[in-house]
Amino acid sequence: MSSTTTFKVRPATLRDAKAIAELHNSSVREAFKSMLADTPVPVTPLDKRQAYWREAIEYAEPQVQVALDDDKIVGFVGFDRSRDKGTPPTMGEIWAIYVASSHWDKGVGLALWDAAREGLLEEGCANVSVWLPIANERAMRFHELAGFKREMNTAKTVQIGAVKIEEMRLELFGSSFTHELHGVAAFDQANAFADLPFELDRLDLAAILFALAALL
Repeated sequence: MSSTTTFKVRPATLRDAKAIAELHNSSVREAFKSMLADTPVPVTPLDKRQAYWREAIEYAEPQVQVALDDDKIVGFVGFDRSRDKGTPPTMGEIWAIYVASSHWDKGVGLALWDAAREGLLEEGCANVSVWLPIANERAMRFHELAGFKREMNTAKTVQIGAVKIEEMRLELFGSSFTHELHGVAAFDQANAFADLPFELDRLDLAAILFALAALL
């Protein structure tokens, strides 16, 4: 398969939740291997991961799209408005973007990014942000090629058990966000978000809110 292959991207369905969860966990393991060497990889249990993505898909928070190679899911992206406090409603966020390691450098990440960009524009977002582990060079390079800029004052340390991860927010503003990325080399990534506690806290809170909403 060449790097110019076009991958089909479509909205995720509830039946995709298990495949998304499995890809999510395998991608996290791959990403941590490169960032943490011999350190044990802290990965969310598959059933919990699958439950989160089922809720996300059902309630579209975040919106989820999957990339397909034939009928196999080889990547996915979750996007919505920014979760960061104090950001305007026109600020979107890439909540998560993952590509199977078997499909790195083949254009899957670029196809997912384009789908997310279009979805955020439809939601009225004019800018977009993403949180990334600084040590994940593949993810940082991909987003910087897409035009994202590092916000140096957002760098922080997140504790995952005995492991500490440095992360930073990147943002893409204005015309750089609204224009498609034609001709950009696709540096796909195993992990745009490390499997961080703040992500799980947000996911768990979202799931609780979704459950309460269903009862009201």
